[in-house]
Amino acid sequence: MSAYVGLAIAAVGGLLQSTILHHLGFSGVHIDIVLLSVIVWGALRRWSEGLTWALFGGLSLDLLTAGPFGAATAGILVAATVGNAIGRHLRPTHPFFTVVAIPFAVTAFYGIGAAFSWQSGAESLGPLSANVIFPAIVVNSVVGVPLMVPLIWLDRLLTRSIWGTT
Repeated sequence: MSAYVGLAIAAVGGLLQSTILHHLGFSGVHIDIVLLSVIVWGALRRWSEGLTWALFGGLSLDLLTAGPFGAATAGILVAATVGNAIGRHLRPTHPFFTVVAIPFAVTAFYGIGAAFSWQSGAESLGPLSANVIFPAIVVNSVVGVPLMVPLIWLDRLLTRSIWGTT
């Protein structure tokens, strides 16, 4: 069930991100809804579920956006792994504490993207870091907090209770 939900969220999120959210930005920085959903899901759930969502989300972004094919998938897979590595230690206390994983995982994602960009010779890392990466980390870290609420609700909805009624 979780894989189907992940596929639906990745497809809808990829379409939203490449169409509507592409035109809405803060100082040229766009909200990465697929990235944030994958990070939060990876922090809330098992590593394998986070990677499944990352694969679906990365492929949808690679297919719907410009850029080197595979860069989004590689970055989101790394971000999901970072989110899970931090989230698995924080989620037993309270699921909302996994919000700490968002800035670290977003930084990992943009680090992979910067490496792909630098490797292809597209732009030097100094202006790219100052004008794109740092503002994107800040915007996505702030937007990721309210996004956690529906994903925590979805996590609770999909998690089987100890009585097996869900």
